[in-house]
Amino acid sequence: MPKRVGVLVFSDSRTIHVGRDGRSNYSFDGLGLSGIGKIAAEIEGGVDFCSPATMDEYDFVLVSLTSFHDLLSLSANVPVKRRAKVVVGGPACNNINPIMPYIDVANFGRCDSGKINRVLSGESIPSVWRKSDDPDFSGQYEVDASNSTGLGADEGSFGCSQKCFFCFYSWWNGHVTKNADSSYRSGFGDHEDFFQSLKWDRAIRGAVTALDGVTQAARFRVGKPISTQDIKDVLLKSNEVDSGTLLRVKIYGILGYPWERQNELDKFDLIEAVKDVEPFIRKKILLKMHFSHFIPFQKTPLWASEFNWNDYREWCQTHQVLFRSDKISVYSGGTYMPSPSLAAVSTVLQRIGNDGGAFCRIAASKKFQSASSIDKERWLKKTYPGVFAKQDRESIPNVKTPWKFDKPA
Repeated sequence: MPKRVGVLVFSDSRTIHVGRDGRSNYSFDGLGLSGIGKIAAEIEGGVDFCSPATMDEYDFVLVSLTSFHDLLSLSANVPVKRRAKVVVGGPACNNINPIMPYIDVANFGRCDSGKINRVLSGESIPSVWRKSDDPDFSGQYEVDASNSTGLGADEGSFGCSQKCFFCFYSWWNGHVTKNADSSYRSGFGDHEDFFQSLKWDRAIRGAVTALDGVTQAARFRVGKPISTQDIKDVLLKSNEVDSGTLLRVKIYGILGYPWERQNELDKFDLIEAVKDVEPFIRKKILLKMHFSHFIPFQKTPLWASEFNWNDYREWCQTHQVLFRSDKISVYSGGTYMPSPSLAAVSTVLQRIGNDGGAFCRIAASKKFQSASSIDKERWLKKTYPGVFAKQDRESIPNVKTPWKFDKPA
């Protein structure tokens, strides 16, 4: 008998509508489901969208884990006792210890070229964990790095060649591109680029890049060698764009590395660079920072680092405009800068063992979510002090990744 397969969306079942033609008001174009769209299309017999209320009508339910938010949503919406077998995968499918009560199968790495059908059939695969075979997650697994034949029609690359010390995506995955000489693309996006090779014509519609350190010293220390002079040179290249349109660039940045102090943002050298080149810029440019707090991810050179509790959010909120002239405006991102407690939750999920199911339930609860950042921080420090200290062992040493470094940075 064919198996019924659903793709779980964390919504009330009454909001999922399916027409007579089989089309749903949900699609794989958004809702964090784009990464699972190609895989779902390969499933024999097709898939439906389902909700927590309807998931037990299916034999298998697929859940795409993109970030730690999805781990919490999973624990809040999937019952421990259920009929459906829950299959997870995606970028945030790494330390499955805290979500083991809510899942039955986990795929580490890629799931290309019809592999999902092998997963659903019960086949033994080195990159697939099954609760029925390994209930305490003590077996040996390896991340599936796939190859260029598995890249979808609109997917230009997978993984990254740069290996920045903080980047889970880079160290966890292999690096695959369709064409060895093709320009950089991030997954399905053609508007993202490394900072040094930023193509300003992409900024006509909105480009995305990253600095990931507010000083030259910090960037070099984490394996992202972008000098202050590099920033100036890249900004000046905007003059080459043949358009009078406002050039918009979102720049990701990381704060809160283990050695950084509370006043770290006062040293932000992007502002120094902008001030130096502004007289020579001929285009109108909008630079919007998108800061996030450092998280010591598993399998990266910085995985063992002590967590930095400095709170940089107030600075971003009180310094929303970092520079403004007739030609260039730079914004800090303001309220988008998260509190350290948000990164701390992700740190616990990265480092906790198979007793982490209780943590997931608490962190996903309305009571915890509605608590102040100070109260969350106080509870996290009291309950999991060892998690935030410098680590001496990995949480998932039994998972082998395509890349390996000699020792933690």
